[in-house]
Amino acid sequence: MKLSTKSLWLFIVVGGYITVFLASRLVNLTHFPLFIDEVRHILRAQATLTGDFFIGMREAMKQLFIWLVAFTFSIVPNKIFAARLVSVLAGLAAAGVCYKLAMSLYPQRRLGYLAALFYLISPFALFFDRLALTDTLLAALLGGSVIVSLRLWRQPTSQSAIALGVVFGLAALTKPYAALYYPVPLLIGFVLRRDAGWAKIGPLLILTFGLAALAWIPILTVGLPAFEQDHVEKLMFDSPKGPFLETIFTNVELAGHWLIGYLTWPFVAMTLYVVIKIWVSRNKPGLLLVALIIFPLLVFIMALDVWFSRYLLPLIVPLSVLIAWGTADVGHRLSLWFRLPSTGYLGKLVEMALFVALCLPSLPFDYFIIVDPSQASLPTFDREDYIEGRFSGYGLQESAAIVEQFARDYPSVVVLRGSNLMDTVSSLDVISMMAHVSNADNISIRVIDQFDQNTIRDLNTYAQSSPTLTLQTIEEGSSGGALAFTNMPQAWVLASFSKPGHRTNVILYQWLLPHDLALRELAQNGEREPKLLWLPQEKTIVTAPGDLIDIAQIQFDSLETLSKAMNSLRVHYILVTPEVVERYPAAFSPFMTVDGERLIIQQMPSRWRLVTAQADNQCSWCLFDVETAADF
Repeated sequence: MKLSTKSLWLFIVVGGYITVFLASRLVNLTHFPLFIDEVRHILRAQATLTGDFFIGMREAMKQLFIWLVAFTFSIVPNKIFAARLVSVLAGLAAAGVCYKLAMSLYPQRRLGYLAALFYLISPFALFFDRLALTDTLLAALLGGSVIVSLRLWRQPTSQSAIALGVVFGLAALTKPYAALYYPVPLLIGFVLRRDAGWAKIGPLLILTFGLAALAWIPILTVGLPAFEQDHVEKLMFDSPKGPFLETIFTNVELAGHWLIGYLTWPFVAMTLYVVIKIWVSRNKPGLLLVALIIFPLLVFIMALDVWFSRYLLPLIVPLSVLIAWGTADVGHRLSLWFRLPSTGYLGKLVEMALFVALCLPSLPFDYFIIVDPSQASLPTFDREDYIEGRFSGYGLQESAAIVEQFARDYPSVVVLRGSNLMDTVSSLDVISMMAHVSNADNISIRVIDQFDQNTIRDLNTYAQSSPTLTLQTIEEGSSGGALAFTNMPQAWVLASFSKPGHRTNVILYQWLLPHDLALRELAQNGEREPKLLWLPQEKTIVTAPGDLIDIAQIQFDSLETLSKAMNSLRVHYILVTPEVVERYPAAFSPFMTVDGERLIIQQMPSRWRLVTAQADNQCSWCLFDVETAADF
């Protein structure tokens, strides 16, 4: 079958758009570190594959997205790519919705093209389309609900009512605040005043909302705890953080900050122009679009104490149509001003030139989102969340590379995390890091609840046979929480990575036994090839660089004899533990005694210098320098 020239051009345009769209979303898709909420979604999708089918509802009320991510896991092996691919495809659907909505309200194909192009180029859409978050999917579904609502009024059939009910239900399963769009079919009836009477539409709307209500059964049963713990807490009426009016003014400032930051000033100016023009001309489709933007925005401003810029992402669908309409209107006026024909190719060329000019500030923004998001000019609060703050993923991939190296060098590796899977301080940092580990077959996850003697004993047991690692993100001035390793002497800082902004550090720790810790400290103090005398423990690995010499190789009955023997071996350091003192009581008892698992230094041996001890003169181990024994 031979395509007509018009069909061929349409095929080329659509194919080119899809190609550019996917390229802009898929290039470097896994380059941006995982945001903390992405990790939560990946965890829930993995749990779904093990049979916990409603974990997304039970923990976050975002079930549909979790199911889609879990399904993608079965097709795409890279879980980060797979999770974000769901958002990319949802973004492509949202772009199609922008086109279709423009065509539904203003049957001019070029407005549909401009709306889709705006979605393609918008930094707001580009940034969130590349993250494994629910909001892009919600934007596509809510935009789709407007299209189906228009269809219901134009073709008031049970099929349209069922389709709208299904879309509303799926949107609610994506995120409950989809309910803000449930009045859309009513709004269309009042604003556009369609020919179909309310008597005919009423029963169909009952069918629509009845179907949508089915989705709310699991939300209000299985998802009720999550609703109470998360969504209700975000309402300013639950536990307000400040006076009501002050919170509203703050929310207005936030909304303006986000919208101006992501839309850029040219599109903000165009939006203001369009709103004024539509209000003056009483353009009914335009008034509907303005209402679709203002109503959810007012609800967020008036009701929420805690919210984020991504909540506004569904607004980009009606906004894209307004931008397209405004571009066409201003382009028409420019054509008249330049005395050019406003129709035909010249008129379209003027519109496209205007649109490109409006896009210019967005292009560098888009470039850095794709190439290096840390350099992108994100709004300040989002830069804190996604780039510089403790919930961003910078430093995790670098830490994962070190963990992978340990996994290659040793038969087994232990990674520690807190007991609460959703705790950002002690668990999600570790889990986020492990999401970047490609081969974890010989890596075991061990859970710790608190730091007490039993926990330390367990950690020592792990470290005997396996490198034992953990990771924490510490903000400037923060102690790190109840499970902080900061003040634990055996927690050695293997690596530290500063996030952009240099206010937050990702620290990778290794839990070291005394011999490894002593070697590490000697190397840190300038010993190029540290040598250490010690009493080996059975089946204990050595992970630090340096030479360990078995004290059993030396025959001695006093510390003076031991010092001379060490001098002949050119070993200047000895690690003294309770086991050493108990093995050689005649030599050590005048100077040190053992009390349980601790050493007590009664007096310092002659010509011995205490280099370090954990943690004082009543310590579990001591490192001595006997270099001054050379003249014995």
